[in-house]
Amino acid sequence: MSRLDWKRGRWSAEVETQQIGDGLRGYQPAYGDQVTYWRFDYKKSQRHPVYDEASEVGRQFIGPHEIPVLDVIHGYGGDELHEGGFYTNDSLRVTCGFRQISRVGLTHADLRTAAYLRDRVAYDGKLFRVLSMKIQGQIQRSDVVVEINAAQLKSDEVANDPLFAQYAVDPQAIARFRR
Repeated sequence: MSRLDWKRGRWSAEVETQQIGDGLRGYQPAYGDQVTYWRFDYKKSQRHPVYDEASEVGRQFIGPHEIPVLDVIHGYGGDELHEGGFYTNDSLRVTCGFRQISRVGLTHADLRTAAYLRDRVAYDGKLFRVLSMKIQGQIQRSDVVVEINAAQLKSDEVANDPLFAQYAVDPQAIARFRR
């Protein structure tokens, strides 16, 4: 830690965040995991002016980006009744270094303005939408550790999107499997 009584020297908040980032990068290959991340492209996406739904080219995403993460907690949801049968709605909590997530384009401004709420994360063969992002570690306003919370997208939300069609699950196939 920096000495508070010295204004200059070899230790500073920048040096310490660099060393913490190096330590996190060393931890990740041995104990961490990775997720696939897509950024929502606000410039190329088109929405209907009245109904606020995708129109013409629809939603466009930048990616996929493979992001090394420190920890992933995949919460398996219980069965919920849906008009097409039962489905599960899982949750995801990802902990990663800020430098890793900033390579995707998430910067300080993104964390303050919630521009990440339309982003997508894939893990364990399932697709999730980002619900929240929290700074878990910070040194003098330099972000170090970020937590991303996400909820699984339902099959009908991704069925017509060719980019994410591989993550759509047929509820009737699941119902046949359970018999």
